[in-house]
Amino acid sequence: MLVRHSDGEEELITITRDEILVASVGVAPPGGVLRDSDDNEVTDIAYIRIRTFTARTPNELRQAIDAAGDVKGLIIDVRSNPGGLLVETAQTADLFLDGGTILVQVDRDGNEQVYSAQSGMVTDLPVAIVQDEFSASGSELLAAALQENGRAIVVGATSFGKGTVSHARDLSNGGAIYVSIARWLTPDRNQIEGRGVIPDIEVELTVEDIEGRRDVALYRAIDALRAQVETQGSASS
Repeated sequence: MLVRHSDGEEELITITRDEILVASVGVAPPGGVLRDSDDNEVTDIAYIRIRTFTARTPNELRQAIDAAGDVKGLIIDVRSNPGGLLVETAQTADLFLDGGTILVQVDRDGNEQVYSAQSGMVTDLPVAIVQDEFSASGSELLAAALQENGRAIVVGATSFGKGTVSHARDLSNGGAIYVSIARWLTPDRNQIEGRGVIPDIEVELTVEDIEGRRDVALYRAIDALRAQVETQGSASS
């Protein structure tokens, strides 16, 4: 490709097509440093963001958890996560569960497929999941699985409410139509479609929060984890 710069100089640029792998898991919180509502840096709680669920997500999450080291709590941020691959979503939830149901998939004939947890790698560390109204599909399955199995506190807004399996059917004119062929239920058999996952701690941002770039949902998640750690410490003493 020939490019002419503003000074009139021409340059020949070669463009190479390639597959760019973008990590589905990140560990940098908004602003780069995890801080509480008093603007103090938080070092004893790990932060992990799951952007989407891909084939690499479970392994990336394992690596992020290992890298976090000895922490007292974990925040999983699935805000604006649109979902992704179902099996990998279930494997992600399984990392935090030592048993129980992850989800139930029901087809149009009423046949059920139950996804059950096995033995996870992080089954006792306090967890808070931060979600918003754009958290959909797989992120809702993860939040509901950990919430209803008593493994996580969900903080934020009610999620999007996408709980169906869609299949593309080709049309004669070259187009396609997506048809729902199954729906998902939570471990307690609650429907996600059209309802979403209701948080344990609801957070509504004010204009002042937005203008001041105050991440209130993260603040509430930190507070909830600290309270849980303190309660566990009191119970064991």
